[in-house]
Amino acid sequence: MNTAEIKGAIEITIEGIEALNKALDLYNKVLDQIIPWKTYEETIKELDRYRADYSNESAQLVGEVKTLIYNAEDNYFSASQYIYEWCSLTIQLLRIYLNLFEKRSSSTYEAQRGILIVVLGDGIDKMSAGQAKLQQSSINFNNVAGKLTTLNAQAYGGAASGFVFGPFGIMIAYAVAAELVEGRLIPELQQRLDEVKGFFVKLHKTIDETNVNIDSTKTKLKDEIANIGELKVKTEAIKKIIPFDELDALCDTILESVNNLIKQCEAYQKSHDIYISS
Repeated sequence: MNTAEIKGAIEITIEGIEALNKALDLYNKVLDQIIPWKTYEETIKELDRYRADYSNESAQLVGEVKTLIYNAEDNYFSASQYIYEWCSLTIQLLRIYLNLFEKRSSSTYEAQRGILIVVLGDGIDKMSAGQAKLQQSSINFNNVAGKLTTLNAQAYGGAASGFVFGPFGIMIAYAVAAELVEGRLIPELQQRLDEVKGFFVKLHKTIDETNVNIDSTKTKLKDEIANIGELKVKTEAIKKIIPFDELDALCDTILESVNNLIKQCEAYQKSHDIYISS
């Protein structure tokens, strides 16, 4: 290989590793931050807290909302499982990759190239599968938004035949509620209904924000996966072996990138152990 070919091969190697680093960074930092799972866990508790206020119709919708949130969570953590598995393989292979620098044989680069191709290929497969699960999670959240819109439409359903219907079917007879001014709910009940309605409005806003953030991240992931695919093809296209006396330059150039990817894979596994093992 001439100097230009060697430089090109090294650049492709570095770009491939950095592309994986960037894609994993989206999973490791961005996605875990934009989906407020703790908020949704509290939401489930709040949905249960208002259980006594639901009419049969509203209770069914609320049950569907809870199921959809659980499904969104399941799909998200299925995506995490794929990335977790890829990290396990990547850590093992990249440690072998680094050890090959100590072998100092003329075929070292070819072996390392083969390892990088496997890491890139498995990254494409696992990240694509993870992205499909994220799409399902996004669909779940979209459906939650639809259910909440329906619930909101039920709010303050109006009065009929002497009864007042709140957002969850709470009924008070005018004849019994002496304090009730015609056409109005007693202040205590009004406050209660406003509280419940406010909770669902806030939840709807959170769902909408989550959807926007997931869609934005999915687009970024799609671009990164496509970039990884291109770099895999370029890596496969390198047919010549870097000469023995050029290996030191290669080692010095990519060592940091490889170690960074290993560390990021380890960090991802550590932060997701609780979900994968549960």
